[in-house]
Amino acid sequence: YTGTIADAVYINGTFNNWCGTCNPMTDMGGGMWSVTLPIPAGYIEYLYTVDGWTDLEVFAGTEACIDTVQDGFSNRYLDVVADAQLPVVCFESCVACISGIEENTSNAISVTPNPAVSELVITSSTIISEISIYDPQGRLVKHINITSSKVELNVSQLISGTYILRVQDQNGISVQKFLKL
Repeated sequence: YTGTIADAVYINGTFNNWCGTCNPMTDMGGGMWSVTLPIPAGYIEYLYTVDGWTDLEVFAGTEACIDTVQDGFSNRYLDVVADAQLPVVCFESCVACISGIEENTSNAISVTPNPAVSELVITSSTIISEISIYDPQGRLVKHINITSSKVELNVSQLISGTYILRVQDQNGISVQKFLKL
């Protein structure tokens, strides 16, 4: 989202009667927001909104993550059949923000080599507590909890492409891209 967020990002949908401010998401840092919700089984439509209904996602209606029901609205959809973790997506997109993500390197996080073939070395001036890697579609592909200022991470199993690396250390969260060859 490139606009200003005064309050929070929300998820609104048929599961909460398009409430507006019923389900605020938590700011995870680095432009990422998260929420865990109990949603009953069945088909739902939903959108992400900013500051209640101050701004909302607008889709053309041809995107892959948009409902196919011809009800005059272009909303995201999900057929809830079991517990699920949805992929990371960009506001008004069906995929993660690979090229538009603000890179935050102020936390003195170093990621080498970039591009990487089999190993990624992540170093910080403070203790790293979590590392998450998201694939080009925004799906979490690797997550580790650690307590070290230097981590050698095996990435040989990842397919070639651009990934989002989210590192949490004592200074905060850093989000960077890396290329896997």
